[in-house]
Amino acid sequence: MYYMLLTLAIAIMLPILHKLSVLVRFYNTADCFWSKLKALCWKSATIAWGYLVLLGTALLSALDQFGASLGDPDLKQQISSVFADHGPQIIALITVVGIVARLRSIRRDSP
Repeated sequence: MYYMLLTLAIAIMLPILHKLSVLVRFYNTADCFWSKLKALCWKSATIAWGYLVLLGTALLSALDQFGASLGDPDLKQQISSVFADHGPQIIALITVVGIVARLRSIRRDSP
């Protein structure tokens, strides 16, 4: 249900976004998927990492629905047990990647 609504929203919003004067330059310079993705992140690894963490969080919040559609109602509990066992390491990894991405952006922007 959510996927159909998201697809419908994208189908409605895409032509509108193409006509906005603010985004015309973006759509003219970004000709393929990867260049559009890079432009959406404003060429910043920090913003790209933020989007990736946000996507991961959204996927984790929808685990119940994924599990039900896959026929495994305990999927969320199984994944939660992995996170419970390795929680500090996962948080440390997320933090390190965020710091490295930010340092890369700072180094790139410095004169």
